[in-house]
Amino acid sequence: MKKLILGLDGMDFDVALDLNLKNILQVQFGRIAVPISKILGQPTSPEVWASFLCGEHVKMIFTGRKRIWLLKYLVKLKRVFPFISIGLGKKTTGRVVSFPKLNKETWVDLPNVEEVNSPYYSYTNEIFEYSKQFSEDKNLDDFKNNILGVYERDTERIISEVKLEITDPTCDILFAYLHFPDMFNHLWFQDLDILYSHYQKMDDFVKQVLDLVGDTHVIIVSDHGFDFSKGEHSDFGFISSNKFMNFPKDIMGLGKLMYEYAGANK
Repeated sequence: MKKLILGLDGMDFDVALDLNLKNILQVQFGRIAVPISKILGQPTSPEVWASFLCGEHVKMIFTGRKRIWLLKYLVKLKRVFPFISIGLGKKTTGRVVSFPKLNKETWVDLPNVEEVNSPYYSYTNEIFEYSKQFSEDKNLDDFKNNILGVYERDTERIISEVKLEITDPTCDILFAYLHFPDMFNHLWFQDLDILYSHYQKMDDFVKQVLDLVGDTHVIIVSDHGFDFSKGEHSDFGFISSNKFMNFPKDIMGLGKLMYEYAGANK
């Protein structure tokens, strides 16, 4: 049976459950264990997605220039001093992250697997580019608008590619990735009404995808959740399926399962 794997970066289990996001929850859902960065003490996207794609723990580090601070402090500063905007990034320190080079074979490299907008393969990197611009001369509102634009373009791209690939007899697994809701979480975790409206839009997007794929087995997975009290990543990812299955205990086990689905050994 053909598989669609939809990676939703930062999809939080509790939010999906509390908001009853029926399309994202599908018929079976739960938490899934993910690697925790020993450097930061929380899951990081490069490390978790690399481990998922390889089916084993792959330690990856953040890369990028040190210019941008944790977005939660930018949001707080903007709330207290709304007149401060231009050049705000110059007054901060921190990291802009990107996906470093992955020098390992993955299940995505198998000939009967296709991907769209996925980490280490075809990710457009627009989010990181906007982060670099923001650190130099953009204000927070511009940054938010740019990120919303990325979301619209990436969801449209995924829907378009799913239409093309889902009927391809040579494609047994299609992997599609969004850097959302993680960016929504970081930018709007103190404005829950706005944040939850973005989650609802994501649920509508997932419904569009599900409507396209018919009897395809769809698995949704995230690399971490979100701690809204701290504005940081939380320790467990999210997993759901539109068909009942035995969920693996961690995201590396899910990666190994992808090899099996593609008819290969890990």
